[in-house]
Amino acid sequence: MSVLKAIAKIIDAINDKVGIVCSYISAPLMLLIVYEVVSRKLGHPTIWGYETIVGVYGWLILMTAAFGLLHDSIVKVDILSGGWSEKTQHIVGLITFIIFFIPYCTYLLPAIWKTFYVDFSTGAKSWSSWAPLIWPLKLCMPIGWGLLWLQGISEMIKHVLWLASGGKIDLNKERKAKKATEEDEAALAETSIEEAITEEVAVEGGKA
Repeated sequence: MSVLKAIAKIIDAINDKVGIVCSYISAPLMLLIVYEVVSRKLGHPTIWGYETIVGVYGWLILMTAAFGLLHDSIVKVDILSGGWSEKTQHIVGLITFIIFFIPYCTYLLPAIWKTFYVDFSTGAKSWSSWAPLIWPLKLCMPIGWGLLWLQGISEMIKHVLWLASGGKIDLNKERKAKKATEEDEAALAETSIEEAITEEVAVEGGKA
């Protein structure tokens, strides 16, 4: 159990960090979209804007997909599961990952790698007048899909640990509790700094 727990925690930590870092892609993506829209309105569209936006958006979606699965932020229909017991939810979740998620991701991984490798090895370029290399845009596909596959393994392990321990081992609750504690400590530290600055300013004012 300790080995499975360690594996799940490592995968979660990797995807959490990758997701946070890659989420910042949204800022340059927004600037690119605004620039392209303004350029078109002024009658000076770029030859690189559209493809760059599509490529950056692809990186954003694929590289944060595992992060979304980790934090349970992927859209799902829980009309039925919402009324189930926690044990039933874990059982169904485990079955779902074993039958659908893992096989589906595993089946697509070779095809995704192949489409990237073919473009990489041949130096394929886009059909547009800008004609950039395609492989840098497709690099996010095998990486992002691989991370999503790993996160599926982690989620499956978490279901197994919960069921095997009778609910005593819940890594998702542990992670959320740890995050809440870190946020509380950060808020306390910020408050202490503000109080120290206020006190110092008051002392300086009294000396004056």
